[in-house]
Amino acid sequence: GGAVTHPLTPRMDSLRKTRAMFQASCYKLTRQDGEQFRFTDADEPLVLADGLTYIPAGGANSSARRKEVDLGAQDVELLGVLSSDAITHDDLAAGKYRGAQIELYLVDKRRPWSGHWHHHTFWVGETKFNHESWTASIEGYSERLGQESGNVASKHCHHELGEKFGLPGEIGCHVDLATLTTTGHTVTTVETTSPRTTFYVVPSLSEADGYFDLGKVLWQTGANAGTFSRLERHLSAGGREEFYLFLETSLDIQVGDTFDLAPGCNKLAGITTDNPVGDCKLKFDNFLDFGGEPRIPGTGKILGQPN
Repeated sequence: GGAVTHPLTPRMDSLRKTRAMFQASCYKLTRQDGEQFRFTDADEPLVLADGLTYIPAGGANSSARRKEVDLGAQDVELLGVLSSDAITHDDLAAGKYRGAQIELYLVDKRRPWSGHWHHHTFWVGETKFNHESWTASIEGYSERLGQESGNVASKHCHHELGEKFGLPGEIGCHVDLATLTTTGHTVTTVETTSPRTTFYVVPSLSEADGYFDLGKVLWQTGANAGTFSRLERHLSAGGREEFYLFLETSLDIQVGDTFDLAPGCNKLAGITTDNPVGDCKLKFDNFLDFGGEPRIPGTGKILGQPN
C-alpha cells in the first residue's frame, strides 16, 4: 500500500487556522532496565500534561515516518536525539538501548500542559555507529505484529531457564535461578588475543567443571557493567576457572571487573536416551516443567527401514 498522511484533528486544525500552533516533538525513552530519559526538540524545557519535564536535546533528524494502509512497517530512523549527554557512547556500544521503548508526543510548545495532538509508540530495533554518530532504527506496532510466533516440535525445551519462577500455574520453567546465581567474582586475567571473549578467575569455584556452560555472565563493574554475556564454556584447569563467551562484549574486559554467574541449561530432558546428557532432570530436577518432546523420533527413525 502507498503512504498516507495523518489527518489533522479538529483541535489541531483550529490552532492551525488561528496561527497559534508552535509544534514541538517530545520523546520519552525507556530502556529495558527501567532507566528513562525525556527530550524535546524545543529550545527550552517543556512540562507536559503528565507532569514530567522534557529537556532540549538539540532536535532529532528523523526520516519521514511512514504509515502504510496495509499495516506495513512504520519505519523511522532517528539521528540526533541520541546526541544528549545523558545517552553515552559506552551505553550505546553496550547495547543498553536495544529494545528500548520510545513514545513520541506532538504538542504545542507554548501550551504543552494542554495535552498532545498525536502519540506514537516505537521500539529501538538496531543501533549502528559509523565512527562519527549513532543511528537507531525504530520499529512500530505493525512491525511487531508481523513477527512470526509459535513453537515447533523439538527434543529441546522451549522455555527459558527460570522464566516463570514464583508464578504457580503458569506454563514455563520454574527453576529458582536467583538461588543458583553466584556473586562477587573478579576477573584476574584476560586473554590478550581475545579480550572480549576469554577471561580467567582465580581461585577456583566450588561448582563442577562445566556447571555454568550456556549460562550468563552478569557484569557488575567495569566497562560492560549493567549488561550480560552468554557463556559458551566454563572449564576448571590448572587451579583457575576459564570462561569463553559466545559473542564479544561491547567493550574490552579488564582485570578487576566483577561479575555474577548464572548457570545454563542445554534444554534436554535428562532421560537416558539424551546424548549429551540433559540438564532439566539431572542438573535441575525439573522434568515436570520440561517444555519439549523428549521422545519425538529423530530423522534416523523416520528414514530408517522397518524391522
